[in-house]
Amino acid sequence: MMTKINQVWSQCENHASKIHSTSIKDLVATNKFSTKVETGGMRLDFQKQYLNSEVLNSLFELAELNDLEQRKKDLFGGAIVNPTEGRQALHTALRASDKDSNLVPEDIFAQVTYELNKLEVMVDAIVSGDMKGSTGKAFTDLVYIGVGGSNLGPEFVLSALDEFKIKNFDYFNIHFVSAMDGLQLVEVLGDLNAETTLMAICSKSFGTKDTLLNAQTMLQWFKHELGSKDCGMQYHTLGISANPQRMDDFGIPSDKQLRLWDWVGGRYSLWSTIGLPIAIRFGMQGFRDLLEGAESMDKHFLETDAKDNLPTILGLLAVWNTSFLGIGTKLVLPYDSRLKMLSEYLAQLNMESLGKHTTLDLKDVAKKTGSMLWGAIGSNAQHSFYQLMHQGSEKFYCDFITCKQAPDYSHYGESTQQAFQEQYNYSHANCMAQSDLLAYGQESEDLNKRYPGNHPSVTIEIEKLSSFSLGQLIALYEHKVFVSSVILNINAFDQYGVEQGKVMAEEYYQKYFK
Repeated sequence: MMTKINQVWSQCENHASKIHSTSIKDLVATNKFSTKVETGGMRLDFQKQYLNSEVLNSLFELAELNDLEQRKKDLFGGAIVNPTEGRQALHTALRASDKDSNLVPEDIFAQVTYELNKLEVMVDAIVSGDMKGSTGKAFTDLVYIGVGGSNLGPEFVLSALDEFKIKNFDYFNIHFVSAMDGLQLVEVLGDLNAETTLMAICSKSFGTKDTLLNAQTMLQWFKHELGSKDCGMQYHTLGISANPQRMDDFGIPSDKQLRLWDWVGGRYSLWSTIGLPIAIRFGMQGFRDLLEGAESMDKHFLETDAKDNLPTILGLLAVWNTSFLGIGTKLVLPYDSRLKMLSEYLAQLNMESLGKHTTLDLKDVAKKTGSMLWGAIGSNAQHSFYQLMHQGSEKFYCDFITCKQAPDYSHYGESTQQAFQEQYNYSHANCMAQSDLLAYGQESEDLNKRYPGNHPSVTIEIEKLSSFSLGQLIALYEHKVFVSSVILNINAFDQYGVEQGKVMAEEYYQKYFK
C-alpha cells in the first residue's frame, strides 16, 4: 500500500511540475468536470484552481489510499487519533443530538448531555438574575478569562452573530480577557462594578499561566472592591476546565464549575461548556442552533461521497496548493464584515493543527504541511494588501466567503433599506471581480497596469448567516484540516510547538524578575 501511495504522490508531483505551463484561465476553459458542490445552504465553487481531471483524480486516489473513509470513522467513533498524547479527538461528540447515531460513542453522549444541561441551568440563573453576587445584586457583566481557543472561539461567534442576541438583555455585557500583560484587564475593570460582575476562568488544564495571572489579579480587585477575596471566589467566580481537582484547589465552589474533557482540544472547544458566553448572549437555543449546524456538516462529511464532499475537497485542495504547488500562504477574505474575525479564528485552527514537521510514523515530513494563514474583511483589504496580491511576486491562494442574503434591514425606512441593500450588492460585486482578476489576470501595454493573475482561490457562499450556518462553516474548516492531516500523515490534534516557549518563560521569570 505504501508503494502505491508513493506512486500517486509522485504522480501529483509530476502534475505540479507541468501544470504551471497552462494558465488558470485556460484550465477553466477546458475542464469538463463539475467544480460546484453544496450542502444545506452552503455552496463551494473551486473552478479557479490549477486543476485538471488528472490532478483531481490523483487527489481523490490519495484520499482513498490513505483510507480517509476509515479515518473519518475512527475520528467520530472515539479511536485514538491523537497518538502522541494517547487521546481521542471527540469535538464532534459535543454537537451530536442523537445517542444512537454514528456521530458519537454512547458513553460520551451521556457525559456531554449532562454538562450541557448543567450549562443551561447556569445560563438561566445568570440571565434571569437568580444567580447573584455577594451583596445580593444580579450580574450585569461577565469577564471571561481564557486564552487561545477557549477565548477566540466564543469571541468570534459573539462578533459574527451580534444581531441575533437576546432582546431586552442589552444591559448584560461580556468582556473577553486573554493577554498575559494585564492591559486588557486594566481597560475592562475601569468601568465595572464589582457587586454586579461575574468572572469565568476558562482553562482546559487549569494551569495556563496567562489565564491564572489574570484571574489572580481580578480576585485581588474583588478583595479591594468587596472587602473580601472569599466573597469574590464564592459568589463571583465560575470555572470551566477538564481538571476539577485544580478548580477545587483554587477555591471555586463545585456548583460553579463546568467540565471539559482531555479529548477536546482548545481550538475545538467552543462547542462545549466553553461556549458559556455564546449561550448567555444568544440563549441556550441559539447555542444549540450553532451545534445543530455543526452536526449537519458532520453528517455531510461522514456520509457523503468524496467527490461531493465539501470538507474533503477543501482538504485535498489545501494539500495540492501547499504541499505540491509549494504555495505557503493562504488568505481568508470574507466579504461580509460580520465575519471579520474569521481569518484570526482559522489561523489558529489551521496552523496549530498542520504546523508539524514529523509524520505519524516519526519521519521528517517531505513537503510543506500547513500554510501561513491570515486575512481581513475583503472590501477593506482591497485598499491595503491587495496591491501585493495583484502585482507583487508572492505566491498565495485564497478563500473568498460571501453570504447570499443580506442582514435584516426591516426596522429601517424603505429608502434606507434600499441603500443598505445596494451597499451589500456592491460588496458581492467586488468579491466576484477580485477573485476573477486574481485568477485570470489582465494584460496591458503599460506594464505598471498589468495584472499577472494565476492565483488560485475558492468561493464559499452561505445562503444566510445564522447560528446554524456559522456552525456549518466552522465545522467545514475543522474537517478540512483533518482531511489534510490524513493525506500528509501528521497528527492534527497535538500542539507541542506552543509549550516549550512557555516553559522557558517561567525559567526566565525566575532568573530575571524574582
